[in-house]
Amino acid sequence: LAGSACAHALTRRGWTVRVVERAAAPASGASALPWGLLHPQMATDDALLARLTRAGVASTHAAFARSVPTGEFDGQQITRGGGVFQMADAEATWTRWQSAIARLGLPPQYVEVLDQASAAQRVGMVPGHGGLWWPQGALVSPARWCPALLAGRAELLRGEVVQLKAGHEGWSALDPTGRVLATAPVVIVAAAIASPALLGMTRARVQTIRGRITFLDPAPFSSLQV
Repeated sequence: LAGSACAHALTRRGWTVRVVERAAAPASGASALPWGLLHPQMATDDALLARLTRAGVASTHAAFARSVPTGEFDGQQITRGGGVFQMADAEATWTRWQSAIARLGLPPQYVEVLDQASAAQRVGMVPGHGGLWWPQGALVSPARWCPALLAGRAELLRGEVVQLKAGHEGWSALDPTGRVLATAPVVIVAAAIASPALLGMTRARVQTIRGRITFLDPAPFSSLQV
């Protein structure tokens, strides 16, 4: 998703972009998740993270409008709008959210505080606690959006980059046999956990995190309004 978004943004500005992808298709790693939630991050003090995600959601909606104005690509739905409900993990959390939103003066067009009864009417089943309703929230399929971002814009090259070499004329991307896959004056590394090695950043502390998505039997949730 990061690489596809960068490629799309640069080609819109007149750059010639080549994307080197080691898998058979774009978005075959973590971005292959079937759906992800798009909504801001709540912070009772409206900290930098909250403001960053607020700007990010607005920017993402603008990117949707540019790249997939119909919400679909090749007959596949990329986004599902209509809002997202975020349940509080405890009643005390819900109370803090309610107080913070009133204090910050956040409008209902941005976020609403719902108690259990109101949330049940909105989502179709009674949640464990009240929570927040993000009207601009949506479901997004990264695996479907990435090809849409690249289509007709960036040149897609197949191959695995294991080394980047800088020279007088720019960068060279080498495969495991030492063959040059591509050259360019500017390189953007969007390789997730493999990025530090490609950049020679031996002290970069990155690690994989399991459990970012949960698969559930849909039967008990048949009443959900989605």
